[in-house]
Amino acid sequence: MCGFLGKISKEAFSTDGFELANQHNICRGPDALKKIEGQFSEFKSFESTSFYSFLFNRLSIIDLSDQAMQPMVSEEFKTMIMFNGEIFNHRELRTLLEKKGIKFKTSHSDTEVLLNGFSHFGTSFADKIIGQFAIAFVDIKNEKLYLIRDRVGQKPLYYNIGIGEVSFSSNLRSLIKINNEKKLDDSQLINYVNFGVVPSPNTLFKNVYKLEPGCVLEVDFSKNKLQK
Repeated sequence: MCGFLGKISKEAFSTDGFELANQHNICRGPDALKKIEGQFSEFKSFESTSFYSFLFNRLSIIDLSDQAMQPMVSEEFKTMIMFNGEIFNHRELRTLLEKKGIKFKTSHSDTEVLLNGFSHFGTSFADKIIGQFAIAFVDIKNEKLYLIRDRVGQKPLYYNIGIGEVSFSSNLRSLIKINNEKKLDDSQLINYVNFGVVPSPNTLFKNVYKLEPGCVLEVDFSKNKLQK
């Protein structure tokens, strides 16, 4: 398993706390750490007002090459992806995409299969996936973020949408730290005490949610304010 966190904002923001927040993710991906940040205008011919920072902790299993590192970016499609999980049918999906004329840079990376698959088919590609996954996919050209979770909900994915910004992580404690969201939701605390669980999509913290199994969350950051 791997661990990741990310943030997109209409305003420039400090990432000084990202490394501290990432301490909760390192155990999930001890083999490598990669961070990318900047402004989406770097990938486009016109100016974008949105800034981003993505950080990924890698557990190398399928493709050990540096080309298979995440966050992975497609210059051709103007997309990027971070994902945690296991795609059981990635070879078959790669063959399908190659028949569509899509070229691959790696020899057998399941991450690149997802990147090219969502870039070509859109979010309907999730229906073709057999496996367990938590995915953050960015369509830079259309300024959309998609958070995608497997049908069983095997891999966790948390998010927070604030005024002009969205952040997400595979670890709840990491997400809380990068947003400094530490206000307990009393109603959910009562649920936890009474039932031993916090029902989805809620968490113990206000304004912090977990993506429900089998769901796709679309966030439009082309507007003056981020929209869900």
